[in-house]
Order: sequence, then structure tokens, then C-alpha cells
Amino acid sequence: MTAPIQTKEIQAAFVKLRQTETLCQLPDFALRKIASTATWKSLRNRQFLDAGDLACNIAYLSNGILKLEQGGKVMGEISAESERARQPLFRINTKGLSAVCVSKRADILLVDKEICEKCLEDAPRQAEQHADGELSEEEELLFAEIMATFNSNSVDLPSLPDIANRINTAINDDRMGPREVADMVRLDPVISARLINMANSPIYPSRFKVTSLNDAISRVGLEAVRSLVMIVIMKNLFGSDNPEIHRRMKNMYTRSVELAALSQIVAEYQPILDNDRAMLAGLLSNLGIMAILVIADKHPDITKQRKILDHSISGLHGTIGGMLLERWGFESDFVTAAKESEDYSRDRLSVPDYCDAVISARIISRVISGKSYNGPPLDSVPALKKFGITNSGPKGFLRIITSSRARIQGAMAQLHGGN
Repeated sequence: MTAPIQTKEIQAAFVKLRQTETLCQLPDFALRKIASTATWKSLRNRQFLDAGDLACNIAYLSNGILKLEQGGKVMGEISAESERARQPLFRINTKGLSAVCVSKRADILLVDKEICEKCLEDAPRQAEQHADGELSEEEELLFAEIMATFNSNSVDLPSLPDIANRINTAINDDRMGPREVADMVRLDPVISARLINMANSPIYPSRFKVTSLNDAISRVGLEAVRSLVMIVIMKNLFGSDNPEIHRRMKNMYTRSVELAALSQIVAEYQPILDNDRAMLAGLLSNLGIMAILVIADKHPDITKQRKILDHSISGLHGTIGGMLLERWGFESDFVTAAKESEDYSRDRLSVPDYCDAVISARIISRVISGKSYNGPPLDSVPALKKFGITNSGPKGFLRIITSSRARIQGAMAQLHGGN
């Protein structure tokens, strides 16, 4: 049987992963991530495990003795104490290749293949980001428990308010247009007023002043409406009376607005992307951090231990952000940006997507602000290449910011509420 993993089992999985031939090279925070999503499978004498049933997993023998068989022919025997047990149980997952338990009991650790491959790919970059101290054994257990809670989907994450849910649905429905969206927005006076204000701002220059909600939505576009709705929701949905959590939320809110404005500017370098959609992708890309802070606010033992909170945010925010956006019904563009926009080596497509726009915006923001940048050389970042700003470097980034300063400041002011 396959058992859902608990805290003690996570620690046992972590210990086993440290003993493996390939995964042992990963830093502890990556091993904890793999361990928290793993499962254990126990076999009794003469029970077997078929390699063909493990297309998405890598199996490691942790206890007992197994005999490998295929078509009735014995291929070899593996003991948990042997050097061979440091390697995956099956080198290829072929149907008919099986591991038969020849001891009283055998325990097998099943780890997610995709997560392992991603951790190995990201290891050099993330190791530098986590270089400021490993967790103690007690902290490791608490961190693993947090990860297991999130990965089990048992976390009570915030629900998307009705107005945002309805606008989300409308934007993805070809039968809906500005008039229908205006009818929805009209129910919220605050959002209505801010939309009219946005439509008359320098971001959308025009000789004519907008006075009606319908005209405002027609001018700014549906994606900009959705961005404004989401920033209002983020400001109201995520709050805390805890000074530390409140400080972090306020900082993250400001960073998200800045990232949204920069993502919009970067998207202008590629006409195949919608600028306002890129702005929303940037705005939502840190949503996982906000959600983790909400959960931490309800658990004082996490809030008090900043190192654990920092590691939780670093290890989980992409997964949680993507999970929350999927739950809220957002399209895959936004889910991908939340999950992958801190992977500076990301190169999924030959053409740029919205995640690439957010990655570029992140890099520009970090370099200009003087924050540490641990990615590949700027001239080899795939995302920057796709927007033709690879060779810009710090001075080039500064020119981009300077030439677009008015629009960036205008966008940030409107997202912040015109203050």
C-alpha cells in the first residue's frame, strides 16, 4: 500500500534522499521539497512492484531485499544496505519489469520525477539564493510539515470575491463585452470610480475626458479592468494585525505593483503580447507569497521564526501561487508566471510568453535597484533575448526605466489608488 506522507516519514525520506547517488548533490532545502511530496510503498514477502506503474515516479529501496524480474527471468537482487540501493530501483520504467520482495518486508520511497528534474535543473541558482544558512533539525521538521500541508491541498486559502470571479468568467467568454463587464463593475463604487480615474490618466492619453463607466472600460480594455480589480482585492484580502506579517505584506504589495508596471513596459518590446495582460501577470506572480503570509499569520510559531518563514516562502510560493490562481479560475498564462517567473534560465518556447515578460521585469528591477542577481549572465538570459534587450545591461536597463518613467509611475499610481 502507498501511505500518505507524515512528518516522521518526511524526515525518513529526507535521510534516504541524502544517501542517493544523484539527488544527494542537491542542497537540503531542495531535498526537503522532494521529500514533502514523496510517498512510501511497503511490500510484504512475495509482493511485487511493476516498473510500468511508475511513469511519474522514481523508486528507491530504503529497507529490505528485492529481486528484479522480467518475463520470469531474474535480473538481479538489491539489498537496502547495498551500494546499488543508492540508485533508482528501476533505470527504465518498462511494463513487465518488476521488483519482488524476498525479505519479510521492503519499504520503497517513491519521489515525483518532474519535481526531481526541476530541482536538479534549478540547483546551482537556488543554492546561491539559500546560502545564508541551513535550518536546524527542529526547523527542518517544521518546514517539512508546512510543505506537506500545502502539497496536500489542505490549506484554507482565500476565496476569490464574487465581483472578481464574475469578471474573470466574462473576460474568457466571447459573448461578453465592455457593456456586460460595466454592469458588473457598477456594483462596486470604489472600483468604478478608480476605473474612470484610470481612463483619464496619462497612461491612456486622449483629448476627450471619460465620464461614463462604459467609455472608461472601452478605453482601458478588459485586461486593465481585471488588473485594477485584482489590486483592490489584494489590498483588502491580505491583511494582518501582526506587525511583522503586516510589514511583509505591505512590502510585497508594493513590489507586486512595481513588477506589474515593469512587465507592461517589457511587453511593449514584443507586439505579440498584450501589455495589460503582461501587467496582470506581473501583479499576480507574487500571489503565493501573500498566501503564505496569510497562513503564517494564523500560526505564531512560524511567524516568530523568520528563517523558517523565509525558507517556506522561497520553497513554496510558486507552487502556492499557481495553485491559488488555478482555484480562482485564471488562465494558464498567469499560473505559469506565478510558478516559473523566478527561473531566470527558463526557455520553454521559441517566442516570448507572459512569464518571460515577468522574468525580464524581475531582472531589470533587481539590477536597477542594486539587489543581488544570481542568475545566468545577462547576455544569455533566454527571456531577455526574446525581447531584444539582452545586451542592455545595467545602463541599458536604466535607459528603459528612464524613457518609460512617466508611464511606470502613472501605472503604479493608478494601481496604488492614485495616491
